[in-house]
Amino acid sequence: MKKLLGLLLLPLLFACGTGESYESVTQQVIQAVQPNEADATTTLGNPDPMSVACNTGFVRSAPHICLSNLTRLSRETVSWNAVLATCQTKTWTTIPTSATAVIVDHFVNLGSSNAVALRQETLDIYNSNTCATNISRHVTSIREMVAAVAATVLMNVTTEAIFAVTNQQMFFIVPVFPGNSSASLTLVGYYD
Repeated sequence: MKKLLGLLLLPLLFACGTGESYESVTQQVIQAVQPNEADATTTLGNPDPMSVACNTGFVRSAPHICLSNLTRLSRETVSWNAVLATCQTKTWTTIPTSATAVIVDHFVNLGSSNAVALRQETLDIYNSNTCATNISRHVTSIREMVAAVAATVLMNVTTEAIFAVTNQQMFFIVPVFPGNSSASLTLVGYYD
């Protein structure tokens, strides 16, 4: 409120001291506080993030976000149906090397084991190909309350997640995964 009041009173005070009209001084103040055309198209010398082209198969939906315009079956996917105990590297080849993160659909299908038990998938994300520093963990679980015929679907769930990437690569381990189940990551978009 003080800034607004100052902007309104400044032309009046200036006009009184210089003999110029209030309207003339007001116009000068408005021009001084409005960004010029160069400011509207650049941010600290960088191009307008909405004018930067996305890779083929993606469209810009917001500054620094490109979303896939391909059908789900045409997008890059990595799948598994067992524990992945060693460090895995997924290279997302359709995103630029300058991308900082990927947006993915994390699909999990947990099946029964014909025994009362907790059915759980754990996905750990790391910051390098040594998988030494865990930066994110995603756990999906359901309890098989009554023994059901093996491979009966107990739960299907898809969640959207954002994972950091370096040179198109993300690193992960799946330390916990039940039998009769499957999971995948499908590329939805990327941050540039």
